[in-house]
Amino acid sequence: MSKKKTDKKENMANLSKTKLLLFSFLLPLFIMLVAFATLGITPFGERTMLYGDASSYYINEFVNFRSQISGERGFLYSFSKSLGGNNINTLGRLLSPFSWAMLLAGWNHIEETFAICIILVSALYGVTMMLLLCELYPDRFSNLLFSTSYALMGFAVVYNYNVVFFSGPLMLPLMVLGLKRIFEKKSGLLYAVSIAFCLGSNFQIGYILCVSSLLFFIATAVLRYGAYPLKKTIVHYVPYSLAGGFLSAAFWLPNLLSLREGRGSQVNAADYTFENYDSLLSMSARFFSGAASPQQIIDGYPAVFCGILCLFLVVLFFFDKKTAARKKTVAGALLLVFGLSFYIHIFSTLFQGSHTNWFNFRHSFVFTFLLILIAASEFERLTEMKKKTLRNVLLFFGAATLLIFTEKYEFLSMGNVVLDFAFLAVILGGVYYHRKKDSRMNDRALIYLLLMCTGLQLYVNYYVSMESIFTKDWADGLETVSQFNESVARKKTYVDLVKTSDDGFYRMEDTFSKSGASGNDGLLFDYNGLGHTRHDEATYIVMGESKYGISTSAEMQNWYDRGMSASMESLLGLKYVISTDDLNSEKGYIPYMDGGIPAEGLVYKNPNALPVAVLSDGGIKRQNISDTHDVFVVQNRMWQGLTGEEVPIFTEEEDVTFKTHNSFESVEVNMAEAAGENDPGNYISYEFTAKRSGPIYLYNLSSFAENFGTGEDVLKYIGTYEKGDRVYGLIGYSDTVTEQTLLDLIPNIRFGYEDRDVLNIYAGILQSRDISLERVTDAHLRGTVTAQEGQRLFFTIPYNTGWTLWIDGQKAPLELTGEIFMSAALTPGEHTYELKYRSPGLTAGIALSVLAIFLLALLGLVRLHPIGYKVKQTG
Repeated sequence: MSKKKTDKKENMANLSKTKLLLFSFLLPLFIMLVAFATLGITPFGERTMLYGDASSYYINEFVNFRSQISGERGFLYSFSKSLGGNNINTLGRLLSPFSWAMLLAGWNHIEETFAICIILVSALYGVTMMLLLCELYPDRFSNLLFSTSYALMGFAVVYNYNVVFFSGPLMLPLMVLGLKRIFEKKSGLLYAVSIAFCLGSNFQIGYILCVSSLLFFIATAVLRYGAYPLKKTIVHYVPYSLAGGFLSAAFWLPNLLSLREGRGSQVNAADYTFENYDSLLSMSARFFSGAASPQQIIDGYPAVFCGILCLFLVVLFFFDKKTAARKKTVAGALLLVFGLSFYIHIFSTLFQGSHTNWFNFRHSFVFTFLLILIAASEFERLTEMKKKTLRNVLLFFGAATLLIFTEKYEFLSMGNVVLDFAFLAVILGGVYYHRKKDSRMNDRALIYLLLMCTGLQLYVNYYVSMESIFTKDWADGLETVSQFNESVARKKTYVDLVKTSDDGFYRMEDTFSKSGASGNDGLLFDYNGLGHTRHDEATYIVMGESKYGISTSAEMQNWYDRGMSASMESLLGLKYVISTDDLNSEKGYIPYMDGGIPAEGLVYKNPNALPVAVLSDGGIKRQNISDTHDVFVVQNRMWQGLTGEEVPIFTEEEDVTFKTHNSFESVEVNMAEAAGENDPGNYISYEFTAKRSGPIYLYNLSSFAENFGTGEDVLKYIGTYEKGDRVYGLIGYSDTVTEQTLLDLIPNIRFGYEDRDVLNIYAGILQSRDISLERVTDAHLRGTVTAQEGQRLFFTIPYNTGWTLWIDGQKAPLELTGEIFMSAALTPGEHTYELKYRSPGLTAGIALSVLAIFLLALLGLVRLHPIGYKVKQTG
């Protein structure tokens, strides 16, 4: 072929950087819009992207961001989180486009805004990848193949709802681009900012980028050994890495310290073993389209799909004899390291930085990124490759696929695999036709064909994966857009009614949480709630709550009302409850209002709710609840300690008859009364005659019984009875109930009568004491108090080292009281007090961030001495 003709073909395969960047955004955007439209996802249909953690966690925090920006809620502490907790993790929301989008969106457009953000962020993945590709392969039209594959890779599909992961795929190409510039003795500012952004928005994703940075630095140093002076390059790399790590320390350091007290303190011995997660074949099967079932996502298996073209080019890369051996070795070593992290527990833990309960392979986007980079480097060789090599690669593909299908994986569809190979056949057919002499298919026409095949396969993968999510068990109960709007409107109406009629500082909850089992409605609807995810709540607080009958199990811990008696809710200051249950009968709460709204729910007012700060008797400090696991004893001691009185609120029933019932035995029992029409199988029945009138609670100290969370830490309301009534019920089991089981269980089952009259008296004593409270912000409370001899200032707030108390302008020590709360000693007389919260680690984090800014300024003003070398061509 003549040089003129060759130049013309090459020019036709080139585009300007501006056009490539534009198309790198528009192409994945178009594919996702088509996918959303055909799937019927909002704004094109009734399906919503608010599933999984998006519904339970993220949307609530993003909407709450509006309250924080307006100043109604603080960034440091929130009473919308459980009993109140460190809110520093929301600082990272400042870096999220989802937060700012929700700030602008109205209540009627939450789902649409969330879905549009997902589409736009995924399209931006393509832009950042294109920036890197244009630096590596300037103006190559084929870069669109790989930027689009990256934008719609498997990770971006199966974790599209898990928006806290978005910073990783977005920043990774920029981080690598910045790393490349460091090797080229240019500024490392882009590199440092990329690291800082990820660490600030999500510490664990940032940690993954830091580990990846080190691996890529080592790989580049080996690959370019002799071309760059290594020592001087390290001197360039280290300060920019430190600056990037410290730049966002004001975000991640206090968050990290908070997590270390909660979920971050969890250690699983299996995480540090050489046990394998799954077979290598199972991992390989995930390269095919649609291999992402809901169970696969829940279990956190790596999402590594990147398209058949990229996968073929990666294999071709290792078969290519013209590829330098060093390049193959480095690429192979990197792939091996990531492969081990998907296979062996300890390698995965090293990549994650800590134990993860779900999503054990959050770093899989880095692996996919590496595959795509390898594929891009090999693309130019595709049209020049010998037929024998192409045939060998195809044989390898076929053999590997047959081997994979020796196992039957529920997530792998034969139809999808056949379609993948059909796309590959069209691709190779186009390559074959392009290589023929005098072919009319020039370079650009070939790339158009490959773009069409790649785009269609990426669409198929997106469609099949999302359809699987929407139709399988994971999405059972998933609300449509209309249902979501209806439930939000209903709940918001009740919340607004309360807030309009009472602008004081109190706690409120509901028994039909919009956020399901995660109970995050306090954030979503801007009220002080009790239910919330406890990822960063201190372990000692969670365990302390179990003493009061509040469940610590993962399934129930976020529901405020599981195990909550009226005395406990009053102790926590729960003043209003939105509920469809009859709380007047159960807890003596007063129907507060219905506002003409249909009686599908009512707002109840608890007349015994304590304020956040009370003046307690000195006996509260001496009360010991660590020597008992009896919830009734614990609650009695706390109220007696607060008031100085001796009459118990709970009285236990001791004359109870227990019987065993097994599904294979014929036992006389009134099944209609016991369990309706359904035979419960194996169970224990209990029966006694009520000796008092009022509500009765069951407390199970054992871990045998089902439906009690962890068993030993949950109260259960069994009804309100009159004296002399027959009390009868069942405790279900999954295993056979033997006589020995019954003997072991009986001492651990307690029944307690709650005396509302005593509760009313005790609450009245505390409410009448001379104390005032003003909420300046969630992190700043103040008031006045007039104390008698021996009385204490008691807060129904979880103890946290971030709180500082000033009494009459003098710093006063706060003490852990009742294993959860805080209290402080007072001298007799009138006092002013202020309680302020500052997240532990925030000051140090700000100092490190300022230091990083100075370091970056220094690196910019005083450039490191020129390294002075010639770049050698190493292939």
